Amino acid sequence: MQSILYVSKATQTFDEQALRDLLQQAEERNRTLGITGYLYFKSPYFFQYIESEDNAVETLMDSIAADTRHSIINQLHDTFSGERRFPDWSMRAISEGTVRKLNLEQIIIDDVVSMNGVYRNEERWKATVTKVVTTLARNRQSMAKR
Repeated sequence: MQSILYVSKATQTFDEQALRDLLQQAEERNRTLGITGYLYFKSPYFFQYIESEDNAVETLMDSIAADTRHSIINQLHDTFSGERRFPDWSMRAISEGTVRKLNLEQIIIDDVVSMNGVYRNEERWKATVTKVVTTLARNRQSMAKR
């Protein structure tokens, strides 16, 4: 399995309708490409995790990085064996309320942003990101769909 997780900053305003439209487009595209994952948005930051059995995530990431509606701050590419972490989420929107008890994405966003996009401890960031994804995967069944 291959996965990519990134943090980016919006370069335009995303109201609720614009975010719903983005999520619908992403869900349709991901389903077609065999990609699963989730998107967390807390203005102006995106935190997205995508996974696939092949290099489809790399192709998708090229498209995501070229999108002028946001600017990538940091990203992590990973290869792992085993099952998908989010097999039933072609593109799940996770809101602040959904992960209120976990509040993990905001920790990473704050950490990355506080360093003005220059992350000085890459290993710590990778360990934190892996913990976030693992925790969300373990709790995905208990999170109510919005």
